[in-house]
Amino acid sequence: MTLPRYLQPRPAARVAVVRDENTAAYRALLGRWLIDLALLLGWAHPGRCHHPLAPFSHHHRCWDNDEFLALTGLADGGEGDGGREGEDEFEDNPSRFRSPARFVRLLKKRRRELAGVPLDPDLPLVRNIGLLAGLLELDPAEQAALCFALLLDSNHLFKRAVAQQSQPANSALLYQLLAGLTGLPAEAFRVALRPNGVLCMTGLLKLQERNVDLEDKLGPGKIAHILLAPHADAEALMSCVLKRVTRRSLTVDQFPHLAKDTAVAVGLLQAALRERLPGTNLLLYGPPGVGKTEYAAALAQVVGAELYEVDCADEDGDPIRGERRLQAFNLGQRLLARRGDALLLFDEVEDVFKTDPLAELFGGRSRASGGKAWTNRALETNPVPTLWLTNHAKAIDAAHLRRFDYSIRFSLPPQSVRLDIARHHLGEWAGEDDWLATVAARAVAPTGYDLRLLSVDQDIS
Repeated sequence: MTLPRYLQPRPAARVAVVRDENTAAYRALLGRWLIDLALLLGWAHPGRCHHPLAPFSHHHRCWDNDEFLALTGLADGGEGDGGREGEDEFEDNPSRFRSPARFVRLLKKRRRELAGVPLDPDLPLVRNIGLLAGLLELDPAEQAALCFALLLDSNHLFKRAVAQQSQPANSALLYQLLAGLTGLPAEAFRVALRPNGVLCMTGLLKLQERNVDLEDKLGPGKIAHILLAPHADAEALMSCVLKRVTRRSLTVDQFPHLAKDTAVAVGLLQAALRERLPGTNLLLYGPPGVGKTEYAAALAQVVGAELYEVDCADEDGDPIRGERRLQAFNLGQRLLARRGDALLLFDEVEDVFKTDPLAELFGGRSRASGGKAWTNRALETNPVPTLWLTNHAKAIDAAHLRRFDYSIRFSLPPQSVRLDIARHHLGEWAGEDDWLATVAARAVAPTGYDLRLLSVDQDIS
């Protein structure tokens, strides 16, 4: 695997030996980034920052920053540099340096050494960003921003070293710093971190718009932390975000009462998959227990597609709601976008549509500032055909309902259908007596639900 340019070691006359039991395999890279930040922001000079984008910020001298010295290998006077270059480099206490100018010279020397330390391309984060870049078509700036944010958040020594400097940052300064660390243009990072860009829309990264300390300016979302763990391949990485719906034994033939709807839905999905039509959305609505999920799986089987579901719970079993779930949906859309054999399932949509949290996700600020427009645009442009399931269609705004290509109303199936499904599942246990028919005849629709929410003949396009 070829490392991105911002991770590649650079030629050096001598490779420094890095030893610290509390640091990970990324230490040489983080030490180099710390030195770059110090040189860019003037951390070797006491008092006011010298960067033009932060003229009024004050910081501490980085030679008084124990975490900085430890991570860069300067705590002992520069481990691996052959000892002191002249007796005047250090005082008796090696962490106290005589002058900013001499300390800057030592920083530059140490940086050249760290730049020659090779980074293993099979490290989990490096490898996973490469896999994700292939899945999402991330450009170099997007990859670099994701790498920086994850390492800053996950490596406590690195984060403490930055935090000790009390460096305020606005967005313009962040773009300039990332450019200085990676050699990429600052404009590329402004584009990579825009609110409607792939990193922010999918919840991989969170950019604070207001001025905050540098260590809090750019952070990873909860989804992004899957990149820190090893994964066998791109499919294994994708499975952390999307759950493949297992194939069911029921087919659309077990839903004869929906035969007309099935014909329409199959036609729409086949055309969408064949022609790669964006904005294909089907709404399945009705009370729980009437077969919506089983029917969705059966539809996928008919059109020859794999069905993936946006999970409603995290790895701890806690529910995922609102914006986080929609970010997972958006990420799932992008992960599956280049496949022509995938459908996406989003269950319990009333949780996210009723209060319109999509407004912020797709670039809006509130209903008053055009959130509905952003939501509607998302429903019109999603590349992967999506089946949306809900118990309460009335909770969905009419403006959103009009963006669905077709809606199918589910109520309690007729007695003959219930009996057929029961016999299908029970097999030989059903027996030949009429007891099952008696039970099916007594079944009634669940209470507390209005089954007259919409009509399939109602024009909601």
